[in-house]
Amino acid sequence: MTRGEALEKRNKLVSDPVFFKRMTDDPQGAAAELAELAKAIVGTPEHWLRAPTAFGREHDLQGTEIAVDYSKHDVKP
Repeated sequence: MTRGEALEKRNKLVSDPVFFKRMTDDPQGAAAELAELAKAIVGTPEHWLRAPTAFGREHDLQGTEIAVDYSKHDVKP
């Protein structure tokens, strides 16, 4: 999974009411899923990268979230 794909999946999950319910019903499983995404986004302690501002989310001048090309956040090793 690329960094951009992980950002996109993470942002969809944290906005999903079904995932929020999973956070309360199965906190360990949901947290493990987010932890795996975090590894793809920020790396490991040995190879750490700062997460993009707002985890790559962007807004227009009225504050409405806009579509993002998450692939622009992919990092070449």
